[in-house]
Formats: sequence, C-alpha cells, structure tokens
Amino acid sequence: MFAYTLLKNSMGLSKPFTLFLCFLIIMRYQHLVALLVPNTIPMPSMDQQTFLSNPNSNVHFMNSTKFREGCISVDDVNFDEVLKTHPKLRYKVKILCGDFYYQEMTLEETKQKLLLSPSSEDKVLKSQSEIDMYIRDNLNKKFPLDGPLIRAYLQNIEVAENGEPVQKSMIIWKFHHCMCDGISAIALLLAFGKELNPSYFMKTKLPNFFERLFLRVTFPFHLPAIAKSTMLARQDVNCITKGRLRGSSSQLTGRVNISSAPSLDLAKVKEASKKIGVTINDMIMCAASTSLHKHFREQGDQSKDILMVIPANIRFKMYQSMQDLKIENKFTTMGFKVPLCQTMKEGYKPIQRVTSQIKKSFGYIYAMYAFIFWTSSLIPRICSHHTVESISQKYTIAFSNTPGPVKQIEFMNKKTGEVKTVSQ
Repeated sequence: MFAYTLLKNSMGLSKPFTLFLCFLIIMRYQHLVALLVPNTIPMPSMDQQTFLSNPNSNVHFMNSTKFREGCISVDDVNFDEVLKTHPKLRYKVKILCGDFYYQEMTLEETKQKLLLSPSSEDKVLKSQSEIDMYIRDNLNKKFPLDGPLIRAYLQNIEVAENGEPVQKSMIIWKFHHCMCDGISAIALLLAFGKELNPSYFMKTKLPNFFERLFLRVTFPFHLPAIAKSTMLARQDVNCITKGRLRGSSSQLTGRVNISSAPSLDLAKVKEASKKIGVTINDMIMCAASTSLHKHFREQGDQSKDILMVIPANIRFKMYQSMQDLKIENKFTTMGFKVPLCQTMKEGYKPIQRVTSQIKKSFGYIYAMYAFIFWTSSLIPRICSHHTVESISQKYTIAFSNTPGPVKQIEFMNKKTGEVKTVSQ
C-alpha cells in the first residue's frame, strides 16, 4: 500500500499502471536489490529450494576418491580452467533481508578457500576408518557460506604393500547442495581431472519433438496429482517427524552417524537382482525400508509406512564435454507412501508397487519440475518459502540414489580405487 501511494502521488501515474509497477516490484524486488550490491545476483529458484526455506539448513554432500598409486598435487588438478569457465564455482551465498543471493569472488580468493590440506602429520588420514570419521565429523559441521560452495581436501600418504612403501593419494570433496545436484557434482569432478565425457554416465533417452510437445500439453492434467502429493499430503507423525511439527519448539538433535561399505561389484549386484526377479532400484529401496523398520521398532514406534520424497533426474541429455557442463540443480521430487518391511524377502512385492509408480510417472515428473520452477519464479519469495517449508514437514525422509559413473574413473590419467559419496 505504501509503495502504491508513493508511486501514484509522486509520479502522477494512472491506477492500472501503478498497480502493474507494484506487482513488478513485488515479483522482482530481488533483482533491484542485486543492482545495489556489487557482483550479486538472485539465487535461482531451484537452488534456493535446497535450503528448505531455512538458511541454517545443513544440506550438503561429500565424495571421497582414493587413487591406486602415485602422488597428486594441487597443480595436477584442473582447478584454474574449470574455475575460470564456470563462474558459479566462484560464488558464495549472501543473505539479505531473508532472501538468498549469490555474490561472485575473485579467482584467487576462491582457490584460497576451496583448497584444504592437513596442517600436520597427525591430521593425515591413514585408514578407511579415519576417512569415515573425518567425513562424519564434517557432515555434522554447517557448510560455511562465506566462501565457495565446494571444498577439496587433498593428501598424499605412504602405505606399505608387500613390505614395500607405496605412494597413494586421496581427495575428499564437499559440496553445498544449492550449488548443484549429485550428477553435476560427478561431472564436475571429472572436469577437474580432465576426464569429462558421456561414457561415464548412464545413457538417457532424448525425447523427440512430439514427446516434448506431449509433456507440455498434458501439464494441466497433472496438477490434481501434484496438489495431492504436496499441499494435500497427510502429515506423518512418527519418531523422526515429531520434532518438526508446526508450532513445536523441539527439534531433532544429535550427531549424524554414517557407515561406509566396501564397493560392490555391479555385475554381481545385477546377477543377484535377476535371480530374485527385481531391479537394482527395488533392492536399494527395500534395504532402506527394512533399515527404517528396525530403527522405528528400536524407538518404540509401530508405524507401518512413511511418506518418502524421492528425487528424480530430469536431464534429457548428459554433459558431453567441459564446455557443455552446467553446474545446476536439475531434478524434481516425488512423494510416495513407502511401507516399512521387516525383512527383504517380504518387502520386495510392496516395494515394487511403489517403484512401478515411479516408472509410470514420466509426465508427472516433468510436470512437477515445471510446477516448482514456475511457482518459485512467479510468486513472491516469502510465499514460496512458506510453501516449501509446509510441504517438506509432511514427509519423513528424502531418499536419494544418484547413479554414479558406469566405469572406473581416471583422474589426470591416474586410475582411482574406491569412490564414495555420502550426503546430509
């Protein structure tokens, strides 16, 4: 009302034009703020969604890459070229009046804060348990937003193999989710090693003109299903969500505990899934269901199912080269009611009913992405913050199974050993 009165009285504008200007200010005030703050741009809507409306959200993921042999130095990693060609890697987060912005840093400032290294011999990680401990402790630390949204910890160690000293290397990467999703992160690591090419990724089908047209035409027909899975979803109340109910002052507390399993032979996993008659995704979902069932019963919770958010990649085409690489969040989310099963054997059939819905949700997935993108772009930020917060409270857990590289990674012509990713 104040802006309307000021514009109408001071500039003598007509009522319709004054209302139109007020609407533009409400919708695009972040761009006006960005003009006043040097090197600042509003954070894109999909990046902003990863904060779940809360600037204190500790949403990030880490990747550890161990090399079979040889030492790697900072100069070996393709930092300069990638940082120069992809400005988003030089961004830090700036929060102004509760809104999220990116502010660009210089290349030197970015490199200074991006690279971490052990300051003394006692901080060198010499075993898998020490690596797991380091990652667990860092997952419990809030990601600093006053620097680049990616950090790298590089170290070289000497280990004994067959009585002979062998030099090996390791890099631990830490990403904030607002910078990119898991697939962009994998592509970025390959770019740092000058190895980015489509052979590392699962093949995706590129839709033709008629399929893309069909997705756009059918968008309105998916709106009832989107409303049902978001605004009309029933609030889950269980041992995990009871601390997040609206109006509750209690919050989840404690430390994040992670566990790391040895790398599995994909060929053996495929063989096992064929014998059972399920997909690999069915096996992973069923394992998550049985693990949560055990945790709930240990907490005295008799819940039979939970509401679970499952991210879905919506890239039609994977990155072909470093020039084609985009540092982005290109995913959407789907909500499903997932049964909690006591054993894997009894869980496969009910879990398959859930995963079959995912396979049939091609149009819904892209409609959900369009819905989130346009509502976040076209409604005032304060409204989108409130919407994201209220919807996220209705789900117990988010489950992500980002597909990794389909073949062994080579980094600066050095073959890697295990590559592991954990997230929070």
